Amino acid sequence: MKKNNCNLMATTFLKTAIALGIFFILLVFMWLIYLLLSLLGIIFPIEKENLNLVITIISTFGTAVYIYENEKVEREEIEREKQLDLLKILTEELRFLETNLNAYKKTFSGERTYPAYELWDIDVSTYLKAIRYKVKNLETLNLKKSIIKIKDKVLLLNNLIKETKELDIRSSTERTIRDGGFVKMHRDNLIKIIDEVSPLINNSLKEVQKILNSK
Repeated sequence: MKKNNCNLMATTFLKTAIALGIFFILLVFMWLIYLLLSLLGIIFPIEKENLNLVITIISTFGTAVYIYENEKVEREEIEREKQLDLLKILTEELRFLETNLNAYKKTFSGERTYPAYELWDIDVSTYLKAIRYKVKNLETLNLKKSIIKIKDKVLLLNNLIKETKELDIRSSTERTIRDGGFVKMHRDNLIKIIDEVSPLINNSLKEVQKILNSK
């Protein structure tokens, strides 16, 4: 945090110096024009009171620029921290979902066993709206695409689990359905979808870490 504050101060001073430098160059340019016109007798030399006024204007301008830049940098830093916090929370949600999926895969590898809970449902819409297109100058589009696909797969899994349970219940009374292997086919399909979600989670985590670890 101390390092960030030092960087903020350095950035603010640099931007203020640049603004003052530009203003000073313009002032010198105007002063040269004024001297030229004075030599030509078009205007009279500037009085001391007017010179003091110019100095006051420069000082006021410099102070205003410094305050503006300082507040601007602070706002940017606050927004930057919010973005990083969002990504950290997303990381925890993705890891929790990954744990759920591993447990689900183990459960569906058996016979007629089902999880007692639904998969963790990530609120993707929140992240899509809140996370900016760029965070720390890195694009987040690939991350957003991945979590959209994850959301879609999780919805598909939850619906398929419900359907498989209903089919399994019917199969206990209708031997033809069970003998046909439909329940096993559904369970195998669930494992296949879980295997498709895992790479998406890994890619999402990599994208997040790339942003968090960047300078």
